[in-house]
Amino acid sequence: MLVLAVLLVLGGLVAWVWLGQNHANNRATASPTPSAVADASTVFRDALSLALATGKIEHRVESTGSNHTILSDVTRLGDPRVSVSDAQRTSQDGDSIVSTYGSLQNSYIKYRSASDSLLPRADLGAWIQVRRGGVLPVETNTLVSQMTDPRYLLFGAYIFGNFSVAQRADLMSFLEKTPVYQFDPKKVTTETLDGHPVLAYEVTYNTANLQAYNLKVAALMGLSQSDISLALDSFGYYGKNKVYIERDTKHLAKVEYEDGGGTVTVRYVNYSNVMLPVEPVASLRYDRLAPPPAL
Repeated sequence: MLVLAVLLVLGGLVAWVWLGQNHANNRATASPTPSAVADASTVFRDALSLALATGKIEHRVESTGSNHTILSDVTRLGDPRVSVSDAQRTSQDGDSIVSTYGSLQNSYIKYRSASDSLLPRADLGAWIQVRRGGVLPVETNTLVSQMTDPRYLLFGAYIFGNFSVAQRADLMSFLEKTPVYQFDPKKVTTETLDGHPVLAYEVTYNTANLQAYNLKVAALMGLSQSDISLALDSFGYYGKNKVYIERDTKHLAKVEYEDGGGTVTVRYVNYSNVMLPVEPVASLRYDRLAPPPAL
């Protein structure tokens, strides 16, 4: 499912460890060593903290029948921007491939291809303005809104942004005191990804605490609970993820999960080395199209 694949947010199950506290498993085990267990927790914590100091990032999303890229720029917390390229969607309304661009004030969508039931052929390839001056037309299709809006695309299980030292300290303090991310450190394995040694975690999430974490982030960006309500409502859809973190750079590298239609993979690449396209110039307005196009 395209939009859920973008978010990567999960509902919580009980596990043995979270960031601030370790719970011993009573069963005897020969490995890993106590130092390895501590190292796994430290690397996970460092990866979350590094993400909070990363203003720009590229997300490469792969799922059954759909591969697309999301570029995000949260260099300025009050002016986040996102760009999605070549997102494929198959639905009962028809098939489409779209690109999008969004800020808090303006958002746009361009249909590279679309079934005739979605959009007239004459409008293919044209930028359509959706949100205008901060106002979202009441008739906007929910999926169109989600795929064009930083209020949705930037929130989820893993938060990236150019947060200040004090803001990062506050957010990390919350994570260390609150069980958001849960995993058994004794089951963390060492693997290789693109030539880099990575630690692989089986992670579950506490939905309510993940929502609370995202609300703290939203407040720092000047957003309210109602602003990110669609994202918050999606946090209970998923279960367990496999999360890969590069051991040397502490980069969150890859997340895999099942969404009911197969395996979804999100790769996080080009840390702080992303250039978003310029804001599009629209030739059409979403609220003047009849019927308003869907996804």
